[in-house]
Amino acid sequence: MAEDKKKEIDVTVIEVTEEYLKEKLYEIRGKRVLLDADLAEIYGYTNKRFNEQMRNNIEKFKKHIHPNAEIWPAVKADAYGHGSVEVSKAVSDLVGGFCVSNLDEAIELRNHLVTKPILVLSGIVPEDVDIAAALNISLTAPSLEWLKLVVQRSEERRVGK
Repeated sequence: MAEDKKKEIDVTVIEVTEEYLKEKLYEIRGKRVLLDADLAEIYGYTNKRFNEQMRNNIEKFKKHIHPNAEIWPAVKADAYGHGSVEVSKAVSDLVGGFCVSNLDEAIELRNHLVTKPILVLSGIVPEDVDIAAALNISLTAPSLEWLKLVVQRSEERRVGK
């Protein structure tokens, strides 16, 4: 009878060879690193487990820093392979907002009903500022010249109305 109640579990076995690891290593600022997604694959974590661990890490961080610390995780590059939308929704109640690399990533979050504030870390073309404003997306001003172009464009639209 006990045998009838056994659950089938899907297990993926990955042979972690030296060649496999070399393909997964990146050099960033002179340090060799593995991406979280690759580590999760090696250790067999699912995105659900990863999202649980992210929540746990944020809660620990707040406990050590300050319970009301406003945390803005970077979910750029598809949350490093874990799914920016999935990660954002999993930790939304614990964070103040999210950082993304570009406007397309911010729009993707808004299209999936992520309502927390979003900050685009890189500059965008001034012509797209209206899109960001309409979606309540904060922007980084990469230079004074860029900011002047945005202000000039805004003033030209106001005068043209």
